Amino acid sequence: MAPGKKSPTAKPRAAKAKPTKGKKAKDGASTVKAAPKRPIPQHVLDYAKKRGIQVADEDSNDDGTNKPPKKRPKRKRSQALAYDDLVPLEMPPPRDFGATFAAKSTAHFTWGAPSVARPTDQQYIRDDRGSASSSKGQGKQVDSPSSSKGKGKQVASPSDDLALIDLTIGAHDSRTMTPDEDAGSDFLRLPTEIRNKIYRLILVADHPVRVQQGWSTVYPRTRPRVTTSILRVSKMVRREATNVLYGENTFLYLLRETASPPVDKEIVVQHPLAVVDDQLSEHSDDEYNCDDLAVGFNHNTEVDIDIPRVGHKFRHIVIVAEPNRSETGYLHSMANAINVFRQLKPIRPRIHTITIEITPTRDPDTGEVTFVNFFEKTSAVMKALRGLPCQYINVVVKAGQEEKTFTINMTHAAILRRARRGESDIWKGDHVVQMNRNARAGEAQEKLVRLPADIRDFFESQTPESEWTDEEDDGDDDDTY
Repeated sequence: MAPGKKSPTAKPRAAKAKPTKGKKAKDGASTVKAAPKRPIPQHVLDYAKKRGIQVADEDSNDDGTNKPPKKRPKRKRSQALAYDDLVPLEMPPPRDFGATFAAKSTAHFTWGAPSVARPTDQQYIRDDRGSASSSKGQGKQVDSPSSSKGKGKQVASPSDDLALIDLTIGAHDSRTMTPDEDAGSDFLRLPTEIRNKIYRLILVADHPVRVQQGWSTVYPRTRPRVTTSILRVSKMVRREATNVLYGENTFLYLLRETASPPVDKEIVVQHPLAVVDDQLSEHSDDEYNCDDLAVGFNHNTEVDIDIPRVGHKFRHIVIVAEPNRSETGYLHSMANAINVFRQLKPIRPRIHTITIEITPTRDPDTGEVTFVNFFEKTSAVMKALRGLPCQYINVVVKAGQEEKTFTINMTHAAILRRARRGESDIWKGDHVVQMNRNARAGEAQEKLVRLPADIRDFFESQTPESEWTDEEDDGDDDDTY
């Protein structure tokens, strides 16, 4: 074919370049213009799997308000009614969009922010010491403001994140808790019953604590092995432990000094720290000597008891009178020991049990049973016992190898006494309760009046008169010889 001439069968090149208009071409164009789908973050998928939520690939127009169609399929006349024909169809449950929120959206905290445990001081120390070794092989770390320019950048460790969170949470607390305060607060977080049990293991002695000088000094030679250092921990611990120290222990007062009778029919209580030389017993020199005082003398104030301050905390007290302490001076000494708690102010004591131990004998001159006059109706001891706020009075009588305890319940008498002083009484208008109280208080008073006869009868039942007569005859023969 000659040059410059076109072939009739040849097609123009422009026609090949034009795209064909059709359905496939439109679909291709739409796929090119559509934005790619953003993949769902992995933590959202994990949360949805944990909560049992079904994650949708794409959102729909159904927001949970579309109602189902009310039209029901027609049934045949011969077909029985079904349950669905009688009950209206329920609406579908609303869709949970929690899994479709963005990764940094605050909507994920709808049910509470994740709890972050605050690192302790030991973790801070461990992180500071191990930061250099732990940073090796973990990438780069961010430079701190105090770091030098020559060092490279490093990635922050997880411990630094915890420290940052801790500083953010505790930014409002300007005071840093010391390890000692933290330990004390842990002890105070224990239940009160457990703390009281710990106090009992430390402060309660196995045997009664013997005291002297009007209950104000612990007897030095029988000092209980009780450590009172826990009283110096804090004010709250001291308040709780003091109640256990004086309320759970039993304090024993052994009569060793005589007291003068009261003047003008008034009870005079000797000062606890007063020492009268002419009133000391004949056995006082046997208890103390120069060697014992030189070895055990100290100015330790732990053995002193501030009775005006803590006397109302006493609950169990014991007064012991030895067989040779039956003179009138010891009678007034016993009354003074009881009146120490009777005259406490401003807080009145609440003694639970007072125990009086006596060992009666026969007076060789008169033949009467000793210690019986201590419990006569007009004696100073009985006046002190009637005015003492206590619940129980125990009188232990020892005769030979036997002993007997006479218990008198003074609870109802104490309640009536407080009611007369004007204290609140919830049973004030109950006539039956008032009659019961008066009857029980009357029984207690009768036992107190009958106590001298009971002591005499028990002593005579254990030591017949024939034995005492034989001993007296033997003594007369010895004197005549």
